[in-house]
Amino acid sequence: MEEGRQDLKTYLAEHYEESIFSKRAADGDVVLHLHGGREVTGRLREIDPYSVAVEQNGVVEECKKLDIKFLYPADQAESVRSLLTVSARVRDLRLEPILARGKRHHVKNRTLFPLMQERAVLLFTTLEGEELRGIVGAIRRYEFVVLLKGGIPVTLMRHALYDVRDKKKKSLLKAVVEPESLVVRPQAVGKGRPVQRRGGLK
Repeated sequence: MEEGRQDLKTYLAEHYEESIFSKRAADGDVVLHLHGGREVTGRLREIDPYSVAVEQNGVVEECKKLDIKFLYPADQAESVRSLLTVSARVRDLRLEPILARGKRHHVKNRTLFPLMQERAVLLFTTLEGEELRGIVGAIRRYEFVVLLKGGIPVTLMRHALYDVRDKKKKSLLKAVVEPESLVVRPQAVGKGRPVQRRGGLK
């Protein structure tokens, strides 16, 4: 490891439990992009494990966290919208929020961490097709921070992720990086059958 660089274990111990929602109103108004193409702008108020309350002009709206795809500072809204692109192919799939964690599109921390250190530009795509191109600014339990052009921070919720690709357009999802494979255990000729296991060769 290069001098001055953290290892993954140390990084996660210091930052993994951080969250955009723990900051609440300290950072001012935010724009939340919700499933269904909705946007809500306001200040984060009451927050519980499953929802957040957003206040604007005295009006409070409750948003389920699972409906939130990504959010960013409201004063950066114009810049973010100019940098957002949309994958028509993914958008036309009309995907809904994925309730079961085991069925979500996962990317492993150990895959992203070295790319964050290298400041590699990646393309993140949401379940509804929005594309965020930038470098990884933070890796957390429930979210990533993606720094767009100019260092604009966008917090992307892990549950809203459809895909993430590197500059060679290679998917970094766990299902691609660590696909299931057929494993054949040594045994006497003519006895038993090949055994399929998850995670490849042991």
